[in-house]
Amino acid sequence: MIKRCRDRVEAIRAIDPGSLVVIDVPLLIETGMYKEFETVIVVYVNEETQIRRVMEREGVKEGDAKKLIGLQMPLDDKLEFADFVINNGGTREETEKQVNELFYSLSRAGQQ
Repeated sequence: MIKRCRDRVEAIRAIDPGSLVVIDVPLLIETGMYKEFETVIVVYVNEETQIRRVMEREGVKEGDAKKLIGLQMPLDDKLEFADFVINNGGTREETEKQVNELFYSLSRAGQQ
């Protein structure tokens, strides 16, 4: 998956070197791939909400959800690598608003 992401980013940059490229890579920080990007955005949610969402999405019990989450770097640790943080603890609409505002801001910054 990481290689596929790298290949896609390189292909986009070859076509348009100044383009804004946004990728969603769950292990971006853990693999060190974050070093290849100018900006890192971490989507954050509190632990309680994270557990509940994993339980709903995967159809597992709380203990199994915690185990799955435990396989990843803790979100609090990922914040140290973040240039920007999107709070995913609210409604889908609230999260989308943050994403759109940040995308607009980054797009404008890239044009200057």
